[in-house]
Amino acid sequence: MKQILWSLAVVAITAVSSSAAIAQSSSAASRFPVLQGITLTATQQQQLTALSDQVIADIEKVLDPSQEAQLRQALANGTDIRSTVSGLNLTADQQGQTQQILQSAQGSITQILTPEQKQQLQQNARRLRVRGF
Repeated sequence: MKQILWSLAVVAITAVSSSAAIAQSSSAASRFPVLQGITLTATQQQQLTALSDQVIADIEKVLDPSQEAQLRQALANGTDIRSTVSGLNLTADQQGQTQQILQSAQGSITQILTPEQKQQLQQNARRLRVRGF
C-alpha cells in the first residue's frame, strides 16, 4: 500500500513539474517567438525569463511615458517583444537603441541554448523572416 501511494505521489509530482515546465516554456516563447517549439530546461527558462525582463527594462528606458504604457499593455495582452516594439511610433534614435537591445538579446539567447536548440532556433528564425517578423 505504501509503495502504491509513493508511486502515485511520484507520478503526481512529475505531472505537475511537466505542466509547470510547459507553462514556463510558453512564457518564454510568447516573448521570444523564435523559441517556439524548443524544449527548455528549468535553468534555461529562468535565464530566458531574466533576459526578457532585462530587455523590457532596457527598452522602457528608451521610451517616453506614452510609449511605455503601450509597451506594457501589448505585453500584458501577450504580444511578443519585437512585435510590440515595431508597433510603437519610435523616433530614429529610439529605433536604433531598441534594435541594439534586441540584437544583444539574440546573442544572449544563443549563449543559453544547446547546439541542438540553436539549430531549431535558426530554423525558427528563417521561418519567422519568411512570414515577415
